[in-house]
Order: sequence, then C-alpha cells, then structure tokens
Amino acid sequence: MKIATMTTLCYSARDKEEKTSALEAVRRLHAAGFTYIDLNLCGMVQGHQCSFVQDDWKSEVQELAKEVKRLGVTLHQAHLPYYHISYIYDEENREFNALFDKMMRRAIELCGMLEIPCAVVHNYDLPEGDQKAHIEENLKRFGEYVELANQRGIRIAFENMRNPKRFCSKTEDLIALTEAFAPKNVGICWDFGHGQINYQEDHAKAIAQLKDRICAVHIHDNNGKNDQHHPPFIGTVAWEEVLPALRRANYRGCLNYEIGVNKTVPDLLRDEMIRYCFKAGEYLVKMFEGTAQ
Repeated sequence: MKIATMTTLCYSARDKEEKTSALEAVRRLHAAGFTYIDLNLCGMVQGHQCSFVQDDWKSEVQELAKEVKRLGVTLHQAHLPYYHISYIYDEENREFNALFDKMMRRAIELCGMLEIPCAVVHNYDLPEGDQKAHIEENLKRFGEYVELANQRGIRIAFENMRNPKRFCSKTEDLIALTEAFAPKNVGICWDFGHGQINYQEDHAKAIAQLKDRICAVHIHDNNGKNDQHHPPFIGTVAWEEVLPALRRANYRGCLNYEIGVNKTVPDLLRDEMIRYCFKAGEYLVKMFEGTAQ
C-alpha cells in the first residue's frame, strides 16, 4: 500500500493569487517524499489560471511527462473537471456547457497521454426524480465521456457526494449507478470527508457495502459537519475503523489525499505542511495494513 496525494496539497497559498502549476506541484510533492500523485484538473473549468487551459496545453503535458519520468513519479489517478456552477445540468448555459465539454474531453485526452489509469468525476442531479431518473440522467451526460476514457485505458470513478440530499451521497446510489454503466469500466471513489458527514459512526459499515467496487479514494478529515479537507487526525474520522474496513473491501489502490489546507498556509510554510502530510500518510498505511503501534 502506498500513500499518495492530489496536487491540491500545494495548489494554492495564503499569500499568492496564482495557482501552482502541475509541474511545480509534482516537484514539490516529490521533494517531500510523495512518488504517487493524483492530478487535479478541476480548475480547468473554474476560471483559474492553471495548467492545461491554454492552447499550448499539449506542450505542458509533454513537459510534465518528461519530469514525471525523470523523478520516478507515478501519476496514478486524476480528478476530472466537475460541473461546479450547479449540481443540475443547465441547458440554457450554452457558453459554460461548451467550455465544460471541451475541457472534459481535453482532460480525458491528457490523462491518456500521461497513462493515468483512473479518473474521478462528480455526478449530476435532477431538480426532482427517483433513483432511476437520476441514473438515466447520468448515463446521458457521462456516456460519451466514459466511452472516451475507456478507449484510452482509463477507468471512471464516481465519487460519493457530501450533501445528504444529493444523488450519490449514499452507497446504494453509487452501486446502482455503476451497475447501470456495466460492462463499461466504471467504479467508485470513496471520499472519506464526505463519508464522515453522511455516515458518522456508521462510516465503516458504509465502506463495507461497497466491497470490490472502490477503485479510488480521497483521504481527508473534518469535524463531521463541514467539508474542510483537513489532514488526517485533525478531525473526527475514526481512521482505526475506516481503514481496516477499506482493506476488507478489497481496495488495492493508493491511500490518496485530497487535502486543501495549504490555501490557508503562507508559501514559505507549504513544504513543511506537505512533509507533515507525508509522515501522517505513512502512519495511515500502517493502520490500513494493521501494523500501527
């Protein structure tokens, strides 16, 4: 079992307006000990001046691929853009819809170029409707993206949502949705922060229900109420319960952080925070493996 992190761990800083490039993030994360990295592509549709949004994006990908090879880093998963303006697809917002489609296709293509095997997405909701209606909506919206990804050897993972009123906030929705995509290569990303908000003391039981379906994880902590994306052990997640549950669910991927704490940390302190997260991650691995003291 390996510890990994999304590039969000050094995407933002308290005293900087610009976002850290994917290239710089990989270098800084590697310097702190990380050799397995999750590429954050969410900013591609959020108006950020971030990597891969300009016309020369393929040159950026090629440069990143060379650096990853030089450092001996594995890009083991990515987070594709999500429809951040609303949970519900807005047919009238043609300008954003065109941008979203363009960047989703670009993100899938660059994941293929970088040989990233798994990419996480957020589902769509409907204003109203039962589980069947929500599944049909997501088959419609994601069908072509899943096909494009699978053609490039990429498995799409639907993430559990934090809002308990949303479709896919519960395990039964995730199971039904992934089964509806069969035989496409689709799995589940378990977000521990979202799981903590929705399941609390039943968190481990929820993970158990997803046995053999979890192909990616987002590791972060919170107070059980807010989606704070804190490092582990700075919140209420019972890691000594949920990590063994993840092991029993036959999870074989990395323990992958989705931590955003560095957006409140000055740039001069970011590397120290990254190093702490790496050390905490080493302990998480021991908890997963049942060897922690």
